[in-house]
Amino acid sequence: MNLEEDYKRGIDCGRLAAYLDRRGSVSIRRITRKSGIYGYTLYLQVGSSKRELVEWLKANFGGNASYEHMLKGGWSKKLYERNVWNISGQKAYELLVESREFFIEEKERVALAIEFWENTKGLYLKLRTKLKGHEQLEKEYWELFKSL
Repeated sequence: MNLEEDYKRGIDCGRLAAYLDRRGSVSIRRITRKSGIYGYTLYLQVGSSKRELVEWLKANFGGNASYEHMLKGGWSKKLYERNVWNISGQKAYELLVESREFFIEEKERVALAIEFWENTKGLYLKLRTKLKGHEQLEKEYWELFKSL
C-alpha cells in the first residue's frame, strides 16, 4: 500500500470502530450443532436502517449483508427496513486488530475479543489441533465476555 491508501484505510477503520461502538456489537458467539456446542468464534455486527451503510461495510471489509423489510409499531404499522452487516472468525479478528485504537465505548470488549482469539483460535490455527483444556478456555472467555 502507498501512503494515500494507508491513510484511507486508517479513516475506514476509524469509521468501522465508530459504527461498531454506536450501532453494532463485538461479541464471542457460541457455535452450536445438533450434537451440542461446537465451539466459539468472534462476531462483529452492525445494523442500520440505511442500506448504503451496510453496502459500504461489505464493500470495504467483506463479510455478509442482509436486507429485510418488516412491519413495526403499534396501530400505525410502519414498514421498517432492517439492514445488517456481519463478519466472523479470522477476518473479524484482523479487523479488530487493525481498528482497535479507534474504539471508545467498546475498547474493553475489543481487547478481550483480541485476547480470546490469540489465546484460543489463533493458537489452534497455528497448530491445527486443539490442546487439552482448549474447549474450557474458550468457554471461560465466553463467560467473561458476557459479563462485560
